[in-house]
Amino acid sequence: MALSSSDVKLFYKLWLSVLQFVDTRYCISHVATQKGRPIVTMDEETIYNIASYMFGHREVIDEYVSENPGHFSSDELEIIQKWKYRVNTTFVIDRIVKKGAILIATNTSRVYCVEPILSSWDELTASHDLPASVETALLPFKNQIIFDSILKASSVELNPEMCEWVNAIYLKAKRKREIISSAAELIKSEKSPGCTSFRK
Repeated sequence: MALSSSDVKLFYKLWLSVLQFVDTRYCISHVATQKGRPIVTMDEETIYNIASYMFGHREVIDEYVSENPGHFSSDELEIIQKWKYRVNTTFVIDRIVKKGAILIATNTSRVYCVEPILSSWDELTASHDLPASVETALLPFKNQIIFDSILKASSVELNPEMCEWVNAIYLKAKRKREIISSAAELIKSEKSPGCTSFRK
C-alpha cells in the first residue's frame, strides 16, 4: 500500500530540499549545481550520489535542521531529523506482503517491512524475480518505514543456497515477531548493536 497523496507530496518536499542543500553545500554534482540546476531535474545516478554522501555524513542532517533553509515547521523538521537513523546498505527484497515488501539487510540480517512511496511494490519489482538484491536506503517517515525513492540493482548474486537462507531468516523473524515495521522500531534498532551478516 503506497503513501497517501498528501504524504507523497510531503516526503518529496522535504527530501528534495535536503538533497538540494547537501548538493549546493558540498558540490556533489559539481557542474549541475554550479549552473543552479534544480535537484528534481537531475538523473537518478546523481541523486543517488548526493543521497549517499548525506547518509555517510549524519552531521549534514543536523546542519540542515539547524539552518532550516526550507523554512519548514517543527513537525517537518522532526521528520528530517529522524533521517539520521536511516538504514542504507544492500538489501534482499524477499517477498511482497499485504503491508509492503519484506527487505532483509545483508549486513545485519534484520528484516524490515517497507511501504512504497508512490508506485506499488508489484510495479516496482515487475522486472525482477524475487528474491532480488538491491541497494537503497530505508527511512523513518511519520510512523512508517519507506525507502528513499531509489532502488539500485546490486552486484550481489543470489544463488539457490542464499535464497533458502534468506527465506529462513524471514520465517524466523516472522515466528519471533522480529520484523521491523514501524519508524519507532527502525530508530530503536539503529541505536542498538547490529546482528550478524546473513552470509554464511
